Amino acid sequence: LVGYLLDPQPGDHVLDACAGLGGKTGHIAQMMNNQGRILALDNSSDKLKRLRHEMERIGATHVSTRTHDLNTPTKPEEFGTFDRILLDAPCSGLGVLRRNPDTKWRVFPSDFGRYQARQIQFLENLVPLLKPAGTLVYAVCSLEPEENEQVIASFLERQPTFFIEKEEIPFPPPIRAMLTEQGFLRTFPHENDMDGFFSVCLKRKI
Repeated sequence: LVGYLLDPQPGDHVLDACAGLGGKTGHIAQMMNNQGRILALDNSSDKLKRLRHEMERIGATHVSTRTHDLNTPTKPEEFGTFDRILLDAPCSGLGVLRRNPDTKWRVFPSDFGRYQARQIQFLENLVPLLKPAGTLVYAVCSLEPEENEQVIASFLERQPTFFIEKEEIPFPPPIRAMLTEQGFLRTFPHENDMDGFFSVCLKRKI
């Protein structure tokens, strides 16, 4: 669903900013029909090594990788600029408790301020890499407001050239029903029989 929210097109330049093992990277690559460019970014070289193996396995020849910690700024002259950026941000992971029940013993209310600050910083560090009128999708496997609405509200306040895209999202009606009036995509284990995720499509005006 997050791949469809990003809506990558053949020929686009796309950044998967916290690519991990490449599940979403592979989906994006297939949606682009091997046309364009994808940069998979992660702070773990071991994960990127596995990602490259997976991209070779599925025949995604237009994917390159780079190790980078998004706690540090990015520069267009080093990374290039992109039509679409996906940030599947590090978070509490409380949306996937049914598969990882031990998480509830490792997360405390005092942690959320730290998570939120990092998520906002990651978003802002990616802004210089997004082209005018580009798309930035934010996603977390959490349903906590500190990591969801509050992050987006803070980002939009700091970045007035961005807005939430609510209309031009290629979802069929059953999936579009998961979008809130504010343009947030939410999934719930007890309602949708899937993990708890939050994501939103942010568009740059200029």
